[in-house]
Amino acid sequence: MRINPADGQLTLVQTFAAYTNPPRMRVALHPSGRFMYVLMGGEPGRDFWTGAIMTLAVDAQTGQLTKVGVTDDMGFNSQAFALHPSGRFLYVNNSGHYNTSSISPKVWGSVTTMVIDPVSGLPSRLLPDFDNPHLGAYCASVDPTGTYLYADATLTGNAGATMRQFRIDATTGRLTWVRDLGERLQCPRYRESG
Repeated sequence: MRINPADGQLTLVQTFAAYTNPPRMRVALHPSGRFMYVLMGGEPGRDFWTGAIMTLAVDAQTGQLTKVGVTDDMGFNSQAFALHPSGRFLYVNNSGHYNTSSISPKVWGSVTTMVIDPVSGLPSRLLPDFDNPHLGAYCASVDPTGTYLYADATLTGNAGATMRQFRIDATTGRLTWVRDLGERLQCPRYRESG
């Protein structure tokens, strides 16, 4: 959609068919405006699909989208994701994740860190994932300074989801758990302008 700045009218530029399966999709625009990311994941508690992120290039003049590629090397039932304000990292909150044992998944829930290629815009997985026990991962949010990631998790004995705070390494994007903030908290949302 194109927005007319004079009167706010919307004009359709293009429709873009992503996937019909899995049913959950989330969309985010890269801070540079050059790429758009579509997170595709399953329904919590029902489906067991591998999550995937489709990367689309955005034409600055026309707004047209061109598919760059799909990254599917991440957890199962990917529910929420957040872009780092630098545009260098992307974080995905999953209801399940891969492991090397014969029982899969061994841990229900993980946060996957993705490093974004500055030229192609394609994200690639930075191992290992951070175990984040959860049967329905609905929140992933990075604060405007890029210092903290907030992601929800279901911890043993809790009646509801617990909001967790992670510190983000500014150089590598790796996460370090800081604290559990409390149960049933809303996912922090920030305006794109700060």
